[in-house]
Amino acid sequence: MSAAPGVHRSRWWTAALLAGLTVTLGSAAGSCAPPGPSLPPTPPTAALWFVGDSLATGTGFGMPYPRPFVDGVGAAGFTSGALSTIQGNTQSVIDQYGPPRTILAMGGVNDFAINATASQITAAMGAFEAAMNAQGATVVWVMEPAWSRAPQFPPVNDWIRTRGHWIDCLAYQGDHLLWDGDHPADYGPFAQCVADRLLDMHDLDIG
Repeated sequence: MSAAPGVHRSRWWTAALLAGLTVTLGSAAGSCAPPGPSLPPTPPTAALWFVGDSLATGTGFGMPYPRPFVDGVGAAGFTSGALSTIQGNTQSVIDQYGPPRTILAMGGVNDFAINATASQITAAMGAFEAAMNAQGATVVWVMEPAWSRAPQFPPVNDWIRTRGHWIDCLAYQGDHLLWDGDHPADYGPFAQCVADRLLDMHDLDIG
């Protein structure tokens, strides 16, 4: 059953506030430059979505251009043991608005937190990708800045490198900027890297 109108926008706006990011409206009228910081698009108008957990939320809202619709849920993971699944969250928005053309996906930390194995995580990620592809969306995997759980991620990152589209910006994760052990105080460098890598993928439709 589709959610009531406004439910996902409310979740998205709450996520923005929880990410601790300042969101401003508008850009200079008549400018030919890519838009600066602005309210990200809503699902019906966005060819590009960014889905995942709280780290995906912060990264998506930090991207200067292109601006994705952001559907990150703090405790979400890919495996069924997570408090909410990234596939379920994403599908609920698709059921209401239809699929986007491109999906940035990032997660895994919350799966390791509930003792899922790397093979269980990558199997769930593969199922997510297959489900999105079947609905016409291309998935671009973003390697998650894992910080305290980084030693557990090599098998997941090795799997990501076998996919058709993936982004590695781990060199820009800024360990020294962590404010709680898991989330950076400034997503800027990492988010900018993700945006730059995405713009280099000329075969994608990102709007």
